[in-house]
Amino acid sequence: MHRLVLAAAILLPSASTAVENLVVASELATIIGSEHGCDISINTAALAAYIDERASENDMQFASALNLLVAGTGEEVRTMSAANLAAHCHQVGRSAKAAGLLSE
Repeated sequence: MHRLVLAAAILLPSASTAVENLVVASELATIIGSEHGCDISINTAALAAYIDERASENDMQFASALNLLVAGTGEEVRTMSAANLAAHCHQVGRSAKAAGLLSE
């Protein structure tokens, strides 16, 4: 299955864009879905700018994919062990900071 997606991404520009948008949704979902569990605060203006810069404006599936992935991440965070949560939150905080998504 992964090979099929990769082949489509290489051969079809629109499929490539869809895959890229799904990657952006997945990355953001990890941060957004961890917001409460990791006690971080996301700057919504910076979040909007990040999406504007990285996701296609005509991708009608981006928001629904993001919503689904955020819900999944939130559930994962709620069930993590203390050590897993500490490691997860440490990296999420670093990634969110590097992306300029954290509120001051």
